[in-house]
Amino acid sequence: MKPPCPNQSRLVLRPSVQVSRTKLQSFHNQQVEITTVYVEGTRPTPAQSACPVDTDGQCMPQGNGYQVLSIVAK
Repeated sequence: MKPPCPNQSRLVLRPSVQVSRTKLQSFHNQQVEITTVYVEGTRPTPAQSACPVDTDGQCMPQGNGYQVLSIVAK
């Protein structure tokens, strides 16, 4: 799966070892500079958890987004 277009107005940002969920949330509504890496989602099986399914009846990938490696207020 290809990452979404970089000119989107909203991106899914995921915490990482370097940047915690709490730190990400602390920058809410602020202009920041971030360094990220795109992470593909995993495709769970319907037996593992309830999930949205695609046209083939398989679970859609979950958890894809940009993992934040660094974040700095501008």
